[in-house]
Amino acid sequence: MGLVRGVVLVLFGLIMVSWPGRTLVVLLQVLGAYWMVGGVFDLVEGLLGSAKGSRGKLIFGGILSMGAGFMAVGRPVISGVLTGTVLVFLMGAVGLAVGMARLWAGRSGAGEHSLGSWVLGMLYIIFGAMVLFNPLVTQTIILLLLPYWAIVAGIAAMGTSLFMRNKAPAA
Repeated sequence: MGLVRGVVLVLFGLIMVSWPGRTLVVLLQVLGAYWMVGGVFDLVEGLLGSAKGSRGKLIFGGILSMGAGFMAVGRPVISGVLTGTVLVFLMGAVGLAVGMARLWAGRSGAGEHSLGSWVLGMLYIIFGAMVLFNPLVTQTIILLLLPYWAIVAGIAAMGTSLFMRNKAPAA
């Protein structure tokens, strides 16, 4: 399965390099279709009452998911900008939170551990602030790096799969 996943990632990366704008739109539309189908399943499960949890939450989530799906399919550019912006702000907030946690962890210790935690905390805080203050630049960089990440990750997955297959004991 890792070999197939690796091949798909490499192909996906090559397609993104070849047609970056069109690939992003298609991805958003596929994501929108997934949200719509998932929303229908959640809505039906909530209405039929087969869920063990709150039916209201499933119904609300299903309606929300279908709405997001229709938005992504009908307006992929707008939904891409909104989704990317939310993810970038989340990434920046997590960077700040992890940085502050590292600073807090490094304040009480002695020696290298406290210095390392403090330095890493400062780096996380700087990263989080840079992301929060430059969300469009961050989105652009991520979109430019994503195809190459997919290619490298795909090659790594294929190599790992082949390595593991050769290391498997004979049956």
